[in-house]
This record gives sequence, C-alpha cells and structure tokens, in this order.
Amino acid sequence: MLQSYGDLTRHFAYESRLAYYYNRDSRELVVAGRIVVAIKCCAKLRLDLTDGNTHSAPVSVVLYNKLFKNIVTCGLDSYIIVWDPFTGKRQLLMKNCHTRVIYGENVDIEITAACFNTMAQFLLTGARDGSVKIWNYNNATCIRNMNIESGVK
Repeated sequence: MLQSYGDLTRHFAYESRLAYYYNRDSRELVVAGRIVVAIKCCAKLRLDLTDGNTHSAPVSVVLYNKLFKNIVTCGLDSYIIVWDPFTGKRQLLMKNCHTRVIYGENVDIEITAACFNTMAQFLLTGARDGSVKIWNYNNATCIRNMNIESGVK
C-alpha cells in the first residue's frame, strides 16, 4: 500500500539531509532533519466511496450499554457512533470528539479507550494525547474535559 503525505515539504522545505525510521508495529514513520515529525500511517477509508454512516478509520472500542440497550463504537477517526443493535441503524454520530489545536489548525486525536460509568449513564473516552472526556452520549454533550497539563509530573 502506498501512502503519501504532501505536507512534509512545508516542514522540511530547506532541508538537504533527512533521516527516517518506520516502525511496523505502531505504523509510524519518523522523519528528522532540524525538526522531528512523526506520521501515523493508518489505512484510510476513501470518503468518496463511503455512505458516511460509519467510521472513516479503524474502530478502537466497541461497548454495549445495558441501560439504554445500544452499542457505542469509538474510532481512530475521533468519532463516537451510537447504534441500535436490533435494527443495525446508526442513532447518533459525533465527529471531532477529541481535538487539539496544532499550528492554528484543529487536528483530530485518536480515541483509544472508552467505558461507561458504573450506572451506565455516561461514556468516558480517552485519546492518544492523554485527554479524557465524559459524555452524555445520548445528546452528544461533553460534560467534562480533562487534559494533562504540560510540565506536570
């Protein structure tokens, strides 16, 4: 599979010597010059060939909620989708659930973990950057947003 990343020229416009390393386990490409850039190489869904009803990147978590009798999926595309398990239809789609502003641009952060609280009323999600959010996922409302502060140990 060939994956291109056209933004490298912006990062390394004046570099003459570059070093790179590809980690097959994490599927990350690290390119270094005067700066270091890590690129996550994920299989992407061609958005022009999808109906828009499902994730556009791999699903990382699947949960069943006994209280509301629905299925929740979270993905590496920063989507949370609520499904009706009896009809298979999507009930709710939440996009851009975990984001960070990097160089003035909103970037989606991959959701890597999720669970329900003990009463099964709220969804807790964790992202690759260490952020944690608590959701009332029935109405797509983020109740609490927690981030790791830089410099805190």
